[in-house]
Parts: sequence; structure tokens; C-alpha cells
Amino acid sequence: MKSIIVNIRREKDLFEKYSNKVSNDLLKYLVEEARVKDDIEIIINTKLDINNIDKLIKDGLENSYKNTKIIDKFYDNKQIILFIVGMLFLIFSTITQPEIIKELILIIGWVAVWEVVDIAINVDSKQKYNRKIIKKLINCKIKVNNN
Repeated sequence: MKSIIVNIRREKDLFEKYSNKVSNDLLKYLVEEARVKDDIEIIINTKLDINNIDKLIKDGLENSYKNTKIIDKFYDNKQIILFIVGMLFLIFSTITQPEIIKELILIIGWVAVWEVVDIAINVDSKQKYNRKIIKKLINCKIKVNNN
């Protein structure tokens, strides 16, 4: 089991600057440290008198999980639009007459189609992997040591 140790000395280490949300830097640190195949345990060392730090962190992780779902929907819609636009350009290239314009439209169509493939390979796989790690962190044990 891997232990991720977090030392929280000040409230700004835990919270965002202008809100009561858990710091994005803290959440990113947890995700980076959790990129292992072992089980995870988070150990929070703090002298702050804040109740439910573990619940605050879990809530922040759940919000991050939901945000990745929203981003996925955005990229899914982008892929659909690019695919339709690409196909329209490819079809339109077959009926266009001047050869240079025909080739230009054909290239634009293929670029749009390949952008769909690029999103599927690069963005979707990274998002799914991050979501898997966040889910792992949501389900892990958080131990708070008030020193």
C-alpha cells in the first residue's frame, strides 16, 4: 500500500484563494501521486482546527470526477461536429470542379476527420485514466493526524 503524505500548515494549503473549495493544486498532487498500481492511503498531517478535512478532500475529488465527465461530453460533441464537417467537405470535394479547389477541400475534410481520431486517442484516453485515478482516490482511506 502506498501512503500519500500531505502536510497542511496553513488554510491556503487546503483551500482555494477565493472560495471554500479544496485547492486544485492539492487535488492535482494527489492524482499525480496516486499513479501507481498499489492501493492508496492518504495521510493528512495538520495543526489546523478544521473539522472533516477528509470529507472536504473527498468532496473535492468528486467534483473533479464530475468535471471530467463534463469535459468528456464537450469533446464528444466536438468529435461529432468535426466528423460531420469532415464528411461534408469530403463529399463536397467530389463535386467541385477546379482541381486545385477540389484538392484543398479534400485536405480540409481529411484534417477534420483526423482531428476526431486525435481526440479519441489522446484526450479521451487521458481523461479516462485520470477519472480512474480519481475514483481510486475517492474510495481510498484518508487518515487525519492533528499534531
